[in-house]
Amino acid sequence: MALEPDQLREHVLLETRAVYRVIAVGDELVQVEVIEAPGLPAGHRLNLTRQAVSEMRLLTAYKPWTTSGTARSEQRFHTDPPRITGQR
Repeated sequence: MALEPDQLREHVLLETRAVYRVIAVGDELVQVEVIEAPGLPAGHRLNLTRQAVSEMRLLTAYKPWTTSGTARSEQRFHTDPPRITGQR
């Protein structure tokens, strides 16, 4: 499918997810707006290569992840600290 403004594109790698809205499509670069991406604020604009954006999955609907990849990892491996029940 051709790249068009207002498309939502998703990139998932190593349990992290980035979702971008296509703003403008050029011959070599595509301007996108961050919807959700680790370490980037929503609304931040980037210029990515046309190839990179073309390889991202086209979304027909957007549903935020409940936690980021980092938070999921922390949640998955989180254990409560040991409880000290007596004196030494």
